[in-house]
Amino acid sequence: MKTGENNPVYQLNYSASSKQIRCFSWKYSDPENPQSGFAAIMNCSLADKNCPVIPGANFRIAVPYQDPKISDGKPEEAKTYDECCFQIATEMVFVMGLAR
Repeated sequence: MKTGENNPVYQLNYSASSKQIRCFSWKYSDPENPQSGFAAIMNCSLADKNCPVIPGANFRIAVPYQDPKISDGKPEEAKTYDECCFQIATEMVFVMGLAR
């Protein structure tokens, strides 16, 4: 976790033989971000429209999701977040499998 921030860090891998990947949410300007040779995955329609070029990215992928916060405070809130999380995880496992 970065100093002064409540930002969990996760180690994940997409297969038993793959190298672990360090994942956390960060700003584009974070010094830990690569400066070149990466794929930019745009996961909301605003980011896709407002960020047509990502400096240093080899390519960009638009994978927009409906923001689950539409259900905040409603009885279906947990279900909406769970479904969105499952959709994102499923699609990212597929994309990472293609990258092997």
